[in-house]
Amino acid sequence: MSRTIHVYGAGNAIVDLQLKVSEAEFATQGFEKGTMRLVDSGEQEALLDAFKAHEIVWSSGGSVANSMIALSQLGGSSVFGCLVGEDGFGKFFLEEMDRLGVVLHNGPVIDYRTGTSAILITPDAERTMRTHLGAAATLDAEDISNDYLAQSEWSFIEGYLFCDPRGTNAALHMVDTSKHFNTKVAITASEAFVIESFRDPFDRVLNSTDLLFTNIREAQALTNIEDEEQAFQALKKRVRNCVMTRTEKGAWSFYDGVESRIEGFPVRAIDATGAGDMFAGAFLYGITNGLTPEDSTRLACYLSSRVVAQLGARIQSDLKKVAREGGFSIA
Repeated sequence: MSRTIHVYGAGNAIVDLQLKVSEAEFATQGFEKGTMRLVDSGEQEALLDAFKAHEIVWSSGGSVANSMIALSQLGGSSVFGCLVGEDGFGKFFLEEMDRLGVVLHNGPVIDYRTGTSAILITPDAERTMRTHLGAAATLDAEDISNDYLAQSEWSFIEGYLFCDPRGTNAALHMVDTSKHFNTKVAITASEAFVIESFRDPFDRVLNSTDLLFTNIREAQALTNIEDEEQAFQALKKRVRNCVMTRTEKGAWSFYDGVESRIEGFPVRAIDATGAGDMFAGAFLYGITNGLTPEDSTRLACYLSSRVVAQLGARIQSDLKKVAREGGFSIA
């Protein structure tokens, strides 16, 4: 069967609501910095009301959604399985994803709000997220496209799906269907708390995974090993291919038997939102478009460094041009 799609991803459709706050303002909320937590609509409305005097920047997002955008911006073909509500946020999300070249196949869900994430960005470039999933939480196995999975080289599963039983059903269905069509399976851990709170379903999917994306915290949670080197070695034994990002220190990858250790690119960080999402999207682009595992890791590190140097989860300018400026041959 001809594969016309590089990656079919599935995850939460979220409109990011980004706002910069001072350390003193952040402290009034009592949040653990750098975390993502799920909240109900009332909690989120109260949080946004507390910072209503701040400028709020909208952008379509969600972990795997951001990765599919990056892959598309680089010239790859991507499809995203997700659900939005029938509201202004949903209209914004659908229109922006279409403009960015990501194919969506599900219509809006009536009587549900679109998922939103309030992202508090502090001066140290850390982002702390409080997310109301809305319609995204209703994604189930029936919302996954078997036809698109059959046409895809890879499927890509968002770890946040395990926060709801329906999302877990969707993830398990993606694995089973992908294996049926010989589509390779990738997964991103999304956040350490996903592994800590939903380890059993995460492990079920991980057992059939061809590629795992984690950061250091997630690798430590998954392996129960604090030492960075030992945690990475444990990941290599657990899955066929893996990547462990190391913030400003770069990333280590193990793909098709090739281990690559890429140093980070110097950058003045402004906002860490979406760095890991950009990494996954760029890496998936690389391995589906003829780049070596080492060059795929280097490209992903470089573009991640460009993301954190500006506000928001993705680069607004021509991503191919940004990659070429970094010395990468992108068609």
